[in-house]
Amino acid sequence: MKDLGEKKKSILVVDDIPFTRNSLKELINKTDYAEVLAEASNGVDAINLYKELKPDLVIMDILMSDMGGIVAIEEIIKNDRKAVILAVSGLDKSNLIELAHKKGAKAFIKKPYKIDSLLKKIKELLTNSEI
Repeated sequence: MKDLGEKKKSILVVDDIPFTRNSLKELINKTDYAEVLAEASNGVDAINLYKELKPDLVIMDILMSDMGGIVAIEEIIKNDRKAVILAVSGLDKSNLIELAHKKGAKAFIKKPYKIDSLLKKIKELLTNSEI
């Protein structure tokens, strides 16, 4: 795996549960390759923050109040086809996973996730997104 360089990659965390957002932020900010740039609690805020900040990766919960993750993924991809999105959900129904991929998510992880698996997937997506 190639080196990610000195500058940490930016991540937008989107989840309607504050505890989940905070846990992800703490976990990611402890790494030497990524940091949470911003957080959103719904799809509408996620779209607006993505347009403003252009993070290297979006970690998007699928099931949220207001606007869910599937619609938000679709809207982000409409605005930036190169967006890198990791979809997460407590449900692992194959049709949900397939829909997330169809709308533009690069990967899917089921909650609750194993920390090692999550960090490995984040690093993989950040590395593969480099030009």
